Amino acid sequence: LYVSEIFSSIDGEGLYTGNPATFIRLAGCNLKCVYCDTTYASQFCDGKKLSLKEILGSVRNFKNKRITLTGGEPLLQPNAVSLIDMLTTEGFFVNIETNGSLPIQNVLSLSGADRITITMDYKCSSSHCGITDPGRYLPQLRNKDVLKFVLTEADFDECFSVLKKNGIRATVYLSPVYAKCNPLTLVEFAKSISANLPEYSERIRFQLQLHKILWDPDKRGV
Repeated sequence: LYVSEIFSSIDGEGLYTGNPATFIRLAGCNLKCVYCDTTYASQFCDGKKLSLKEILGSVRNFKNKRITLTGGEPLLQPNAVSLIDMLTTEGFFVNIETNGSLPIQNVLSLSGADRITITMDYKCSSSHCGITDPGRYLPQLRNKDVLKFVLTEADFDECFSVLKKNGIRATVYLSPVYAKCNPLTLVEFAKSISANLPEYSERIRFQLQLHKILWDPDKRGV
């Protein structure tokens, strides 16, 4: 696998915000979102080629039970599924941050699927990422998974429509595009979803990117 970096930190978003975790950032992505904050991992050549055993050895050294597999797009490399299988067999809990453009059923079919959480982005129009069907794999998300929207105010109607149409089972997280969306405006939008789509009232969450608050927004390895 082409690996951009492996480091220990805390999860900054989603269900496990604040939990210590080991991050495995795989290199290479099939999308080009305008707000991407990991462009340094967008190509395979941005990473170092490591064997699965080498990756597992690095992960063991950090002693965390939780792994966040991110990118780039971590599911773009075929051997990523083998890595996930190896990690769950070893007893790790794995949170996979994926952009929603690739199938997840092969991951959910693994014997250790109960140790896996999918955190899937829905790419709204303002991302200009080039994906034609960003909701294709939404039906595969389970109750224990996360659907994440990174929003500008121009995306609010689209987000509302997606939630109303699809009957998402996962917990829904709303994040503002950094420095491009007023967080307080997004809070009001989250409240409106709870009021108008009551089926989401216990599953809608507002979040900020914790890492960008604690550290410099461009700092790596944190």
